[in-house]
Amino acid sequence: VDNLFRLYADGWNVLLVCWVSYILMGFYNIFFKWFYNINVLTNQRFLDIDFLSIFEIRVESATIEDIEDLKDTQNGVYQSIFNMGDLTMLTASGGTVFSLENVPKAHRIRDFIMDVVIQVKKRGGRND
Repeated sequence: VDNLFRLYADGWNVLLVCWVSYILMGFYNIFFKWFYNINVLTNQRFLDIDFLSIFEIRVESATIEDIEDLKDTQNGVYQSIFNMGDLTMLTASGGTVFSLENVPKAHRIRDFIMDVVIQVKKRGGRND
């Protein structure tokens, strides 16, 4: 009976270790998706670096001249309370769409990016 109880307890311990490992890997994945979601705006291009999984990273870019439209939306109570929003950027080259989710003060970031785009287009594409 003692050996039977030990096998039963060991089985539950293995199950518990597997379950905790699964939960920790989920948190690890969520953290890296949040931490390594990087957006960079320079005077020449916009870069969007997304961490999709442990083995997959996507890097997309567009020149400032190609940015045509920016739209910000505020969905739900969470984004309304914390003044966050989602930015959607449409480009001319191939109709690429960039999505920036849960951006703080999305309307101000939209206005800033559009100001940069207007300045670059006024200079005729020269990025001094």
